[in-house]
Amino acid sequence: MRIAVTGATGTVGRTFIAAAMAEGHDVLAMARNPDAVEGQVACAPFDLLQEPCCDPHILRGVGTVVHLAAAIIMDPLDRAEADRLWQINVLGSGALVTAMAEAGVPHIVMASTANLYDPLAGTADERSPIRADRRSLYLGSKAAQEFHAAECCRAAGIALGTMRISSVVQTGDDIIARIAGRIARGEDAGIANPSYGADFVALDDVASGLLLACERRLTGIFNLSSGSRFTLGEVEATIRRQLLADVRNCAADPGPGGDDGYAAADCAKLAAHGYEPMAIERIVERTLREANPSFHAIEA
Repeated sequence: MRIAVTGATGTVGRTFIAAAMAEGHDVLAMARNPDAVEGQVACAPFDLLQEPCCDPHILRGVGTVVHLAAAIIMDPLDRAEADRLWQINVLGSGALVTAMAEAGVPHIVMASTANLYDPLAGTADERSPIRADRRSLYLGSKAAQEFHAAECCRAAGIALGTMRISSVVQTGDDIIARIAGRIARGEDAGIANPSYGADFVALDDVASGLLLACERRLTGIFNLSSGSRFTLGEVEATIRRQLLADVRNCAADPGPGGDDGYAAADCAKLAAHGYEPMAIERIVERTLREANPSFHAIEA
């Protein structure tokens, strides 16, 4: 299958492209700076702030577009940031669908976020209400992106698979890697709020879930997650157990007004198609091994 990938120079984009090419897919990497794309892959210019965002002719013969390109919030108090999020995440996604329609591309897999769910909802599935009022500029733009892209795809007759991705780790510079690095150096874990939690999903699982959505031509909304929520205190405890055989309880009360983070996102819907996420223990073990190839987990 020929797969076009926007956001090809990002962490998820690079990992997905490698996974897709390893499975024999023909990949077209789309980025603002095609020269920055790594590896032996066809490249094309793509910019969500330009009109049009790309030359529709480059999409001829593409079976699925994996849409990963997005703007993130830098300064939540800057009104210009809100306009940038709207232009790129919302209107830009609609412009991409327009180019796809002109080129005859039948399917798009679009990256969204599972952090839209109400953190007090427990474990959220795809039918759970979304709540974009926390960190509202970015999350609000992703919610609007979902709605706008769905309507654009409906009007164009393009099949849409929306992947709500939870908090990605195993990137080399994520929260788990930073905590592990501090503990390995004999330092304090540096966690301000051990009760802050999220659904941590491995980068490799994100790539495999996106590829699954392409190969199965999935449509609808899917949680691409681990399916479980872990607090930073639990993450610290897992690292200490594997690294030092230390079984201390690292959880703590954040006190009144503490930010508890995000909900778990049930991934059973995607798992029904063959998706198998990595457990937190395995994520921690791989993080420690990537930092030190000779590492072997200690059985406490």
